[in-house]
Amino acid sequence: YLYRERGFADGNVAYLDVGGYPALEYPVLTGLVMQVTAWVTQAVGSGRAIPDSTLFFGLTVLVLFGFALLTVGLMRRIVPDRPYDALFVAAAPTLALSGTINWDLAAVALTVAALFAWSRHRPVWAGILIGLGAATKLYPLFLLGPLLILGMRTRRMSIWAATALAAVTTWLAVNLPVFLVQPGSWGVFWSFNEARGADFGSIWLALGFAGQDASVVNTLSLGLFVLSCAGVAALGLFARHRPRLGQLVFLTVAAFLLFNKVYSPQYVLWLLPLVALA
Repeated sequence: YLYRERGFADGNVAYLDVGGYPALEYPVLTGLVMQVTAWVTQAVGSGRAIPDSTLFFGLTVLVLFGFALLTVGLMRRIVPDRPYDALFVAAAPTLALSGTINWDLAAVALTVAALFAWSRHRPVWAGILIGLGAATKLYPLFLLGPLLILGMRTRRMSIWAATALAAVTTWLAVNLPVFLVQPGSWGVFWSFNEARGADFGSIWLALGFAGQDASVVNTLSLGLFVLSCAGVAALGLFARHRPRLGQLVFLTVAAFLLFNKVYSPQYVLWLLPLVALA
């Protein structure tokens, strides 16, 4: 559907070309994955929109399968003496059921890559991968919170600062070119998510039925997520035994999904490697 309805079938370039179709409502690196796949589709396709959109889907499935393989391979190496962590991901029914709904597996792979880099004491590389992940789907940025808590608990704040700086710098390096060339198209992701109302799967859907506008839901959703993060921080700082990074990241992402105004079915993929590590 997106191949036909976001300009790809007409040969337009994501974010840079505008026309009689909705602007792409995805972060920049997700848009890049879509654009490269569209170019391959146009190179080998028939030039007819419907068959080519089917080809685009098939090629996208291959790309997502590659990200799934990368995720499983890295999970096998994060904790070498727990190979079943990778099995929990590879054999999960939710991977088969939700893996091809959207492009979330790209962000999942980058998140797991960041966790792998951190497990190998490569904080700058972990930050770079977090920045790339956040440019694909915003949630990998949530890793910085648990890393901050662990940095405070172990008194290694300089390592966290290096990770955070690398993440922010990478995110800016990816996003600035598109923002400078076409700021309107770049901002659609943010404006779209701010303005959209509560959706199916969200605990706020009843408020939407009751006529509450998106600003009210945004405030409640953000407030409860911040309170949840404070609880996770307290747990990380004051628990008798220091929690593992995977545990704190799982709780943080789970809190975001619980209180977010939108819950798309593929969001469960965000939790899949985290629950295995936790």
